[in-house]
Amino acid sequence: MLSWSHHAMSQAAATAFGLLGLAPGEDISLPAAASLLALSGADSRRVLHELEDGHLLRQHLPGRYRMHDLVRLYAVDRADHDHPEAIRTSAVRRVADFYLHTAFAADELLQPLLPPVDAGEPADGCRPLGLPDRAAALEWFTAEHANPLAAQDLAAARGWADSVTGWPGC
Repeated sequence: MLSWSHHAMSQAAATAFGLLGLAPGEDISLPAAASLLALSGADSRRVLHELEDGHLLRQHLPGRYRMHDLVRLYAVDRADHDHPEAIRTSAVRRVADFYLHTAFAADELLQPLLPPVDAGEPADGCRPLGLPDRAAALEWFTAEHANPLAAQDLAAARGWADSVTGWPGC
């Protein structure tokens, strides 16, 4: 049944399906998905909507998406089968950098007296959020609290020291 849904979707949605299975954490926001997929927000929204229509992804909260555990296992299997290691690694690196750079930006807003930390440049295609104020930073940390930790664990497991040390809010 899952294979039928997979074969019926567009190429962009099929690519997104596999890569979304690799994302750290239990769910993903639209901005994090855009970085993972290296797509614009509008293109990401279209692809996520197509996956929702195919019952492969569910928007369990406004702007937050989740896969059932068995669907996610199938997505990971598809990613392993359909995408070379370099593509999978690039996608995971983009989303890890999304969480890292957005967390640093949020932390600067919440703790402005601390010296800023240079997190380096995010991976190509990564689009960290530009948070406008302290309220937005606190809202982001509240919504995302588990995902930066999952991304940090993933980065540590992959040996990406530059993406592991000094995470704010974690």
